[in-house]
Amino acid sequence: MQSSNQDHEYERDLAAMARVFRALSNVHRLKMYETLFSGGISTCCDRIEKCEPAVSQTDVVRMLGLSQSTISHYLRLLEEAGLVTVERRGPWTCYFPDYEQAARIGAYFGSLAASKALATVPPNNAERP
Repeated sequence: MQSSNQDHEYERDLAAMARVFRALSNVHRLKMYETLFSGGISTCCDRIEKCEPAVSQTDVVRMLGLSQSTISHYLRLLEEAGLVTVERRGPWTCYFPDYEQAARIGAYFGSLAASKALATVPPNNAERP
């Protein structure tokens, strides 16, 4: 019985990681995510403190030059994947990086790199048997 629960949990974790990969599979969304973490977007929103790593949709529109509706859609995909959290502050919607999700992504890739199966795969330019 415990194996079935573990299998279910494993499948759920894989599905969550697939949502992350889909959300980051677009160059604009990946740039938004990276920039949010690096603090590279200066905000015009007076509801976001200078010390907070957050942005508003307007900030991202200004940075990427894409339409408001596209940015709204992209931010919603990042939120659904758990990559950003959202907080309403008056008329503003503020987006924050989710550091715990970033740590889970790092741990996922760390576990792949540590697996023996991955260690036995030759590099791309190596000759395969």
